[in-house]
Amino acid sequence: MSEKMLTNIDIIKMYQETWDEMKKLIEEVKTKSKRAMRITLWLKVIVAFASISAIGAWLRANGNGQIWALILIFAQIADMLFDTLPYFQQRITLPQQQLKLEHIEIDLKKDLLQFEMGLITAEEAFRRYFEHRKSWVKAIAS
Repeated sequence: MSEKMLTNIDIIKMYQETWDEMKKLIEEVKTKSKRAMRITLWLKVIVAFASISAIGAWLRANGNGQIWALILIFAQIADMLFDTLPYFQQRITLPQQQLKLEHIEIDLKKDLLQFEMGLITAEEAFRRYFEHRKSWVKAIAS
């Protein structure tokens, strides 16, 4: 085989292995995101039911109907505090990270296709490959 043919096979292999790695990581991010959403939902539902039942019992016992404004303020404060928990932060950050990773994956596939069709040279394919790897590492770190 010629040197050029070996280089082309190596470039294609690098792209394919990276693409497989990207698909696996994107799937992990999707799974974490879904888990964070479920946990967030269940925690908020549990807190809402506990708050409503505790407040309802207290109001029935004391006969105070004007306390609802104070209850609403406490509910808003509790909701803000929940958003600082790790799962609540993941609910926000993971979908954004997933989008970044998917864009990089699409660019990688596009460049591989262009290389296979002969639209870009081996040097350009190498340069773009390492740019995608650099972007990928930055997206994972954020």
